[in-house]
Amino acid sequence: MARRVDHSPDELKAMILDSAEELVVAGGISELSARKVAQKIGYAPGTIYNLYANIDALILTLNGRTLERLHDHLSKTRLDDVREFGSVNKNLEKLLIGYLNFIDENRSLWRLLFDHMPANEEDLPEWYDQRVSMLLSVIDQVLRPLFSGIDSKELRRLSVTLWASLHGIISLADKKKLNVVINQSSYEVCSLLITTFLNGLKDYKNFRGTAK
Repeated sequence: MARRVDHSPDELKAMILDSAEELVVAGGISELSARKVAQKIGYAPGTIYNLYANIDALILTLNGRTLERLHDHLSKTRLDDVREFGSVNKNLEKLLIGYLNFIDENRSLWRLLFDHMPANEEDLPEWYDQRVSMLLSVIDQVLRPLFSGIDSKELRRLSVTLWASLHGIISLADKKKLNVVINQSSYEVCSLLITTFLNGLKDYKNFRGTAK
């Protein structure tokens, strides 16, 4: 295929990402390759590598876009004013429902976030860490009213712990393994986890001496 110069680098990047996403949505990560992306956009495979160092770099960029979309989706959740633990529970339930809905609508892209293993283990770029942090800040926002005097690092530790626990349940359900250990939906098990986690935070607050 002859080299084309019909599009600017920014236009090409958008075309490549859109085509990569279409391939993943249609057939999962196994369908994604530089050759197939190049075929979809009508360029030679070398064009892909002129803009992305390798397929891992392309997937990382695509995952970054998915994280942004997930953040935008969850940020639209209408949260209640927090006056007590019950209000926080409701808000976390709302975020959970939003998260599960996002997964249902974007399952292949969500799987790509966690199932892809890059060929080389390298530190994630700063821009990607920022997207992850931005997403976790949604949970920070819900938990923060429960505490006064807690630093942002400790609050983030709580948010990450809750999210990681919920993710484990949801991943088991996605792999059809949750029903091996319990005959309930991922939503029901996650809802129970949220309630017990918040109950535990009552003792945590007393221990830390951060109760209002």
